[in-house]
Amino acid sequence: KVVLFPFREAILSTQIDGVIAKYHFRGGERFKKDDVLLTLDDQKFRNDFQRMESLKREAQLNAVYTKQKLEDNRRLYKNDLQSEIEVMKSELEANLALERYKTAEINCKDAELHLKFCTVKAPFDGTVEKLLTREFETVRSGQPLISIIDDNQLLAVMNLPTVELTKIKIGMPVSFKVNE
Repeated sequence: KVVLFPFREAILSTQIDGVIAKYHFRGGERFKKDDVLLTLDDQKFRNDFQRMESLKREAQLNAVYTKQKLEDNRRLYKNDLQSEIEVMKSELEANLALERYKTAEINCKDAELHLKFCTVKAPFDGTVEKLLTREFETVRSGQPLISIIDDNQLLAVMNLPTVELTKIKIGMPVSFKVNE
């Protein structure tokens, strides 16, 4: 008796909290690597991404402004028209503005990543084994969503009596009949 197992299998989860908008494949349907298996509602994440992009642009403008202000204060200080404390204050403001810009860049990348997590793609060619949730359900980060298998190549496991083991050698061709 031979038992067939899929070469690879996976239970895919979400990396964010959200609502399942659509399953693009149903149980038993075949898919290719990188096909979109399901999507989560991404409206909130698109809004977050746009908000972070706007905050990044604002931080960039502020960084440019404070840098120019620092340069102007240094020039005025050289001409004895500005105090040293004002130059130091401008230097602090420019450094803080630059750090705020770097933080805004990171926040923007995080928001973009969360937006990408709204799309779950197939890591390999295969078949949908089972949907573990339904469309329009709210799911939590890490919650299993869909079970998939790579049945393009199968692993055959055969149990033999120990007396038969001496007749079998590695690399020897074996034939078997699939009844179902």
